Amino acid sequence: MDKNTIFKQAFRFIDKQQFITVGTVTKNNKPHVSPKILVSGKETSFIVADYILGKTAKNLKNNKYISISAFDIEKMVGYHIQGTVSCIQRGSEYENLVKQWDKRQTTSMRDRVIERVQGKRSIKSIELTILKPKIFYKIKPLQIEKIDRGKVFESL
Repeated sequence: MDKNTIFKQAFRFIDKQQFITVGTVTKNNKPHVSPKILVSGKETSFIVADYILGKTAKNLKNNKYISISAFDIEKMVGYHIQGTVSCIQRGSEYENLVKQWDKRQTTSMRDRVIERVQGKRSIKSIELTILKPKIFYKIKPLQIEKIDRGKVFESL
């Protein structure tokens, strides 16, 4: 599989995911993994939202390398992406990302309510709150690996 095919497939796949796993490293080289929420995936970068200025943000101040992964258990396909990050906390780019975020979350919330009404989703909790992210991570991929039924395809 060629590099461009894997990149396009990864961007389409990741953009459909809502939750992804983000890995960073502390200044003492200890791994840290945390669930985050994807805002968008374009052919040059991914935008990830974070509600907390916690360990992920702290780690990325010391080391701009990041790893993200997502997996579809039904299809047995996933992607692992390594790249570099720029952090966005203010300004017009931040405000535009908040608008994208609000739109994506509103659509997702609407779809979950419809699924509950149709009996496709249990009513254990109702999410009616849209939290405003404190920071966005713009991830530029350096390496993408596709995991497909036990085989790994790599793109640099």
